[in-house]
Amino acid sequence: MNIYEKLHNARLMLHKREIKKTGWNDFSKYAYFELGDFVVPILEIFNEVRLFSKVTFDKEMATMTIVDMDKPEDRIVFTSPMGGAALKGTHEIQQIGAVEKYQRRYLYVMAMDIVEHDAIDATAKDAYEQMDEAETVEQLQEIFAAAYIDSRGDEQKKIKKHYDKLKEKLQERTS
Repeated sequence: MNIYEKLHNARLMLHKREIKKTGWNDFSKYAYFELGDFVVPILEIFNEVRLFSKVTFDKEMATMTIVDMDKPEDRIVFTSPMGGAALKGTHEIQQIGAVEKYQRRYLYVMAMDIVEHDAIDATAKDAYEQMDEAETVEQLQEIFAAAYIDSRGDEQKKIKKHYDKLKEKLQERTS
């Protein structure tokens, strides 16, 4: 069996399991998968089908390499551009950890075709409205973080631009 067949089988095996979403977004009122909801089942499945996953980070990119344990030269690579986190009341290392955790989560979601709540679509379309309704910079940051992580490329740039404008207005209002 080649690496693509193994990954395909691993995806099927994961989707046959009942994995519960333990994350809850209070602001947007939806449940989501946390990394801990699916990483152990994936590791068990990967062990069974003889796959190994390795996640690495650099300044530009988060990368997951899936390796065929029977033929280590056979690999599948998934990448995601690195983002940032501006979490209030945290140290830089905590912000790095948050980004890496989210990146790992999204790499697994991508690699295993994990289907999330339509929050991804909703976030892209509702993020602007939700950000417009934010009453504090902290609320705005929370909405922005979720919207930014759930979007890609040009949409991230648009969301960031909107966030910057609103943040400036909120800061002026509270000064």
